[in-house]
Amino acid sequence: MPASSLPTRGLFGASVRRFFVRNRVTISLLLFIALIVEDLIFGTKPNYGWLRNPSLPGVLGFAMVLLGLGVRSWAAGILRKGIDLTTVGPYSLCRNPLYLGSFAVMIGFCLMIGYTHDFVVVCGPILAIYVFTVLNEERRLDEKYPQRWPTYAARTPRQWTKSREYQGLLWTVVGLIGFEVWRLYG
Repeated sequence: MPASSLPTRGLFGASVRRFFVRNRVTISLLLFIALIVEDLIFGTKPNYGWLRNPSLPGVLGFAMVLLGLGVRSWAAGILRKGIDLTTVGPYSLCRNPLYLGSFAVMIGFCLMIGYTHDFVVVCGPILAIYVFTVLNEERRLDEKYPQRWPTYAARTPRQWTKSREYQGLLWTVVGLIGFEVWRLYG
């Protein structure tokens, strides 16, 4: 289905959807910080390690974080945002590899923490925000590239879904180190 024919009405009004799309990174960060603060207040610690005394969920979570970062870095290195419709590299495999990578990082951290409510927050509100974002971006790409987008969208699946990719890497590494310190000594 072309992006222009995607539903524009739904559970939330257009202004609410725009707010979530524009503030998705801040909202995601605040939700994760809230989860960590909540765990600290109630004295809970991550269940699974990846460095010392590794466990299957911990190692799997760590691998998901690295995989997500790899996908994001690959996609950011190829993206020609605002210049051209990028259809090569990870964009030949899925339409939204940056969001796919971000979501993999979030799921990886949730696996390492090991609490169901963390998954509920990530797979609930954060997933909804990313769905709004993907639909919004696909509408814009369909309008900007009306000859090329329909063909690309028809052959490339929508997956879950640049400049400053080094910031994502930096904060993820800080998060991984902080996670292990918290787990071992908190």
